[in-house]
Amino acid sequence: MSGGAEQVHFGGEIFDDRSTKDSTVPHTTTEMGSGHFSGEKYGGASFFDNVMLIDNEHQAVVLPDEVGAVYSKPKCYDLTMSDTGPNGMLFYFGGPGWNGNCP
Repeated sequence: MSGGAEQVHFGGEIFDDRSTKDSTVPHTTTEMGSGHFSGEKYGGASFFDNVMLIDNEHQAVVLPDEVGAVYSKPKCYDLTMSDTGPNGMLFYFGGPGWNGNCP
């Protein structure tokens, strides 16, 4: 990374090989974060606040506008990004796992 990073990834994972081996088995009920969807925000969903990138001079790097989110099962788990301010980025995440809308 001495030449500079092009991407930074943050992640979480719920792994359930039962539902990947047999499509008749429902997705796991394992919760991510607090078990609440990100739309519940503070008081419901889990969150990370003041997320920053620090350069090799130990200075905060201004995050680019094109910071985005990718998640594979939005009816089971989701993520909501908030504005990036001078104290870093804030994002909410979570979900209950299997539910009436999550296959």
